[in-house]
Amino acid sequence: ERVRQSSTHYYKGEALFAAGDIQGALNELHAASRRNLFNVRAQVKLAEVILAAQAQVVDTDKWRSALMLMQEYLLFFPHDRSMLNTLTGLCLQKQAPEAAEPVLSAIIVAHPEEAEPLLARGSIYFTQKKWREAADDFQKYCAAQPKDFLSVGWLRLGECQIELGDLPAAEQALLAYEVLKPAD
Repeated sequence: ERVRQSSTHYYKGEALFAAGDIQGALNELHAASRRNLFNVRAQVKLAEVILAAQAQVVDTDKWRSALMLMQEYLLFFPHDRSMLNTLTGLCLQKQAPEAAEPVLSAIIVAHPEEAEPLLARGSIYFTQKKWREAADDFQKYCAAQPKDFLSVGWLRLGECQIELGDLPAAEQALLAYEVLKPAD
């Protein structure tokens, strides 16, 4: 019965989204996901609708609503570096990096196996000059992604270690950065 109800909500949500009723689609797809946690189609469609909803409010003064929609999306796809960068960039643009911390922390708690949210939260801490917290996140990120193709984690870790006065650790991180950084 729950599976049938989930399918019904899914199809309603899909139809509403096609008709441009994003809020109605969100409600139906949330109901589909709650009734059947294994309804992957509903979850993927929900993520798509969340992205559409987020795009509608990100350029308005309702940016905190966009932030919550991004969090919801990232709970489905925590490895989406582009969305993590969008979330981080939005908070920095609005000069509210502290708004990103709880969002990124919730994603890290929900998906501790994912490294990308650590890089994003470390970047937020870095802009706030919270060197210890930033270094901890960058250290975890670099341990999970030792050959990061951008090597940003290693560079930021080295910079944090300099600020913390740990020059040997900074030298190690910066050497890793030099080895991994893309060629000019």
